[in-house]
Amino acid sequence: MNVSTKVKHTILFSSASSIVALLALITIFLIMLFAGPPTDDYRACNQFVIIAALVSYVVMLYYAFRLTESISFYFLVLFVSFPFYFGKQLLVALGLKPVRIYISSTALTVSSTWESSFFILLSLAILQLGYCLFAKRRPSNLRVRAEQARHTRSYYALRRASMLLVIVLSIPTLIYLLQNIQLTNSVGYGARVSDAAYRRSGIANAFGILGAIMPYALLAVFLTREKGEKWQILATCIYSGLYMMQGSRTDVFVLALAFAYVWFLCYSKKSAAASLFQMGIALALLAALFSFGSFARAGFSDTGTVSDADGSNILVEAVGEAASTYSVTAKVIEMVPEQIKTANGETYLAGLLYVLPNGLTGNAYLQSKSVDEVFSDYLTYYGGVGSSFIAEAYFNYGVWSVFLFFLFGVFIAILQNAVEQSYEKGSYGTLFACCASFMLISFYIRSDVRTFPRYFIWNALPIIIVQQVILPRIKAHAEGTEPPGIDLPDSRKCFGGSR
Repeated sequence: MNVSTKVKHTILFSSASSIVALLALITIFLIMLFAGPPTDDYRACNQFVIIAALVSYVVMLYYAFRLTESISFYFLVLFVSFPFYFGKQLLVALGLKPVRIYISSTALTVSSTWESSFFILLSLAILQLGYCLFAKRRPSNLRVRAEQARHTRSYYALRRASMLLVIVLSIPTLIYLLQNIQLTNSVGYGARVSDAAYRRSGIANAFGILGAIMPYALLAVFLTREKGEKWQILATCIYSGLYMMQGSRTDVFVLALAFAYVWFLCYSKKSAAASLFQMGIALALLAALFSFGSFARAGFSDTGTVSDADGSNILVEAVGEAASTYSVTAKVIEMVPEQIKTANGETYLAGLLYVLPNGLTGNAYLQSKSVDEVFSDYLTYYGGVGSSFIAEAYFNYGVWSVFLFFLFGVFIAILQNAVEQSYEKGSYGTLFACCASFMLISFYIRSDVRTFPRYFIWNALPIIIVQQVILPRIKAHAEGTEPPGIDLPDSRKCFGGSR
């Protein structure tokens, strides 16, 4: 394929209006960054920032939807990122939080709030530009064609592999979660994440290693559920409840987002507007559930986190805690490179090293630079401040990280195209690998990207390996019919459900 053909092929799958709109937003954000805040009044500056953020998000979400004419994974991630990056500004604008945004005992200056907020908007716009240039429009009859190709050998192999792993992993996962719940109850969440018992590695952490696979196994069983089956939802709810009782919420958030994407892709029969309304209700419920995780943290012991949630309102508390991600990102943008030098890609290289077992590397990953390690003293009392893909990129390359965000957008578009292609062809191994990648990507709204290789290889790849082991044992069969049984039990006999 020559260059002109490649360019033509790209343009066919991009929206001219969305490209123009994004370039206009990028230009405006650059002007805002160079011009600086128009006033020294904190309240007025914050009002300007939140209005700009709300308008920008509406524009970006609109064009993200119009590009694919569907609720894409990128649309979902962009939608839920708002409270993480602009929740604090929104609460301040609504008078639900103090006029100034505080990090630990120090308030962000007007210039820091302005610079960090518009750099985040610039980063998201550039990321979406890369996404828009390469994302394909979803075929209107994708669901029909995918259902015709659904019952392939790949589908049944993944279905049985994921069922087997959910059963096998149940006991070690339960033991691991109960141990963490007990530890949180005795010493508090902040002390737990720093406790030696929580940071064990190797054989001593066998249950933790096995338990980390469970969210991906739950995603796989949901991806291959048959009509009428409910046990996948029940198992996920039980896991989520226990997970939040230990004071953590990350797995529940990313799993819920991955389930939402799979639901919109494979199962939902409602219009996009009705689906968005359902999603809004689900997010409100999820926020209420997250406050339960906050109780598990704060109810047992003072956490000393960067969040200043006061618990007066469930939604305010949830948004306030989510917005601690902005606090971390703002602090990184404020201090790099004037006070702290750029890492020049060191965190990403450490991520490749992190793929190896910690025992082989002497926990070298934990000794490498990271946003959490370098900036925790400025943000919290006990560490574990979290991060974001924007904060990590800025820590590595400063303002030049904007080029990296474009590549991130291209990567998301390529993954999304692969999801729809594999779904249409019934290639469920590839489909699961892409959905698992999406689940990890959603995590990086509030964490470092450098963990991606390890989490995918250690947590998602075992499911694909088991699927490939089972695949040869499933004989070829007519399209749309049940293959001859193998040693594993048919879930419809165990759990009910019909096609």
